[in-house]
Amino acid sequence: MIQHLKILEKSEARAIEILFREVHARKQGLEYWKWMFDAPEGYIPAGLFDNEGKLLSFYSVVRYDGNKARTYSSMTHPAYRGQRLYSKVANFLYNTCQDRGIDYCLFFSNANIRKLHKKVLGSIETQQVREYYLNYDKNKLKSQFEYYPIFQNEFVQWRYAQHPFHQSDETRYIYYYNMETKNRLVFSVYKNRVQLLDYDVLEHGIGIGMMICHLLRKKRLTFWSEEELDYPHFYLPQWRMYKILNEDIKIEDIIKQEKIRMFEHDAF
Repeated sequence: MIQHLKILEKSEARAIEILFREVHARKQGLEYWKWMFDAPEGYIPAGLFDNEGKLLSFYSVVRYDGNKARTYSSMTHPAYRGQRLYSKVANFLYNTCQDRGIDYCLFFSNANIRKLHKKVLGSIETQQVREYYLNYDKNKLKSQFEYYPIFQNEFVQWRYAQHPFHQSDETRYIYYYNMETKNRLVFSVYKNRVQLLDYDVLEHGIGIGMMICHLLRKKRLTFWSEEELDYPHFYLPQWRMYKILNEDIKIEDIIKQEKIRMFEHDAF
């Protein structure tokens, strides 16, 4: 079977959706993939096709801050696993990113693929990330609150306001900013829960999150953290990883500067 690697175009979004359905046995939606191609600084999706035009393996990144990239989605057709297709796509994507002046790629790896990224693809693991949860508790409510829709800059418009999953009444984003303390919080609201996406002070985020749960009658608040905290958490750990593409970049310098949490990634 002849195989070839390429960077996909927006017109090939349907091929990604077909692969997603074959891998996950559910729909992601064609509009989601078209939305990804509209990322402000560029979407770079790499795929491996067979000679009949069927997408077998896929890996993609979104560029940000000029010379950085964060990965969003990766998948391989179940019938072709164990053939190192993902490694081929990943290396092809990394080479493409390097050619386009990207210094490193940031991503989060689960236990199933963690070893491959470290041992085969040469990625650097920095820390474990956990998803914590708290059931709604009226005792954690704060007396002062304010929340507004997010409409700030081009990236925020794309990542939040235009996200296909958040165009209904059941799901939306909430942005909180305290002018006195300068604390910034970002939440997403789902059918039965509120997700604390980004925060400067966690306890502040929990307090405001509980207020939102109270107002919108949601049962649970969830959030990701790279710190080990005394809160209940789900037993699906992730690991923050970096693929360095520029040999002059030091991982220590990246860690000092980088502040990107799990919320930047759509978890399938």
